[in-house]
Amino acid sequence: MEKLARVGPPRLRCHNFLCNGRRSAEKNDLPFDSELWKTGDLRTKGKMTDNILNDSLLIGKTKTEILDLLGEPDQQTETRLHYTVDPGIKYMGEPWTYWLSVEMDSLSGKVKGVWLMD
Repeated sequence: MEKLARVGPPRLRCHNFLCNGRRSAEKNDLPFDSELWKTGDLRTKGKMTDNILNDSLLIGKTKTEILDLLGEPDQQTETRLHYTVDPGIKYMGEPWTYWLSVEMDSLSGKVKGVWLMD
C-alpha cells in the first residue's frame, strides 16, 4: 500500500507517485476545464488531477457546486463523491484507474478533502 503524501492544505492528499515526484512518465498538468471534464475520457480527467489537487479547486465548495463542475459521480456515499480517472499509471500494460475522491463535511456540506485513491 502506498503512503499518502500531504500536498497543499491539510486535507488535500495524493499518492506519492502521482504528485511531486510522480514515477509516471506522463504529466497530469492539463488545466481544469469543467466542460472538458464532463465530456472527456478517463485519461483526459486524469490529466487534470494535478491542477485540481494542487490548486485546491474543490475545497470549500458545496455538493451542488461540485456536481455543476464535475457532473454526476461514478460512485458516492453520504459524505464522498468518487470520480474514476486515469492518471497515466499502467499495470501489466493496462491503465490502472483511480478515484478522485471528494469528501464533504457532514455539518457544513462543503468539501473538506480531495485525494486520489486506487
